[in-house]
Formats: sequence, C-alpha cells, structure tokens
Amino acid sequence: MFLIPNKDHLCPFCGNNLGKPTRKKQCPKCGNVVFVRTIPSTRKQVWVSEEGRNKIEAEWTEYFEKQSKQEAIKMQKDWFVDNRNKLNQFRKEGIVKTFKIYSCEDDMVCPICSANHGKIIPIESAEVGKNLPPFKDCQNSEKNPYRCRCYFTPEDISIN
Repeated sequence: MFLIPNKDHLCPFCGNNLGKPTRKKQCPKCGNVVFVRTIPSTRKQVWVSEEGRNKIEAEWTEYFEKQSKQEAIKMQKDWFVDNRNKLNQFRKEGIVKTFKIYSCEDDMVCPICSANHGKIIPIESAEVGKNLPPFKDCQNSEKNPYRCRCYFTPEDISIN
C-alpha cells in the first residue's frame, strides 16, 4: 500500500489516526514504521509506508529534473535572443566587421562547437544559431543541460 489520501492523518497500513504528520515513527496500533513525506503536486504532508516514501522521493526527483530542464531551455532561448540583439546592434553601429567564435574546449565540448572554435565570421553573413552561438545544432545537451556554451567577440573593428 503506498499512501492513503487522508484528512485524519491515518496510518497507511491499518488506518489508525496518527495525528498530524511530524516525523518518522512507529504506529502504536500495528507496529509498522511510517514516514512523513510531502507530495510534490499538493505540498501536503502525509504518513506513508517505505514503499510510499520511495514513490514520493521519485516524484520529487522527477519534479526537480523537469524544473531544471525548463530553466535550461529558458536560459538558452534568452541567450539566443540576447546574442541576436547584440548582433543587430553591432550591424546598426557599423564598427564591427568580423566576429571570432570561442568554445570552452573542455571535455564537454561537442564536435560542432569544437569545429567552430576560432572561426572568423564576417558581420554580413553572421546569423545567431547558425554560424554564431548559441548553435542550434549543438550536441552538448546530454552532457550539459544548458547546451551550447560557445561565445563570440568582435574581432575586426573599424572606426572611421
């Protein structure tokens, strides 16, 4: 038996009223050990068996992994938009002529990012996501949820 949704704070084994869940204890009626856990979806504290405890802990792990992935996706999208805005500003100012791409060149760099490391890109053909980072086809997602970690800097600057 996993857990019994209850208002009376019942033992998940025998239904004995244990009062408000506070900390692990032994049910005085059936002698089974019961645990206190908070359900991720409702944030409600409940008495659970060991099996129920493991199920809720797995739900929390899934919840935090999902949150982390959503944050990573949002961060990547924000970074893409920021770099696109920087590129547009550089074009408008007319000072920057080329960009140089840098990858982190560590054990998490994917082949695509590594191949782009050191490339010089003319501003006329520069396009964020294709030949300027973050690269849409970066294969780093399995090693790093934040995906592409490459960056670019102005390389050739001409002030007239």
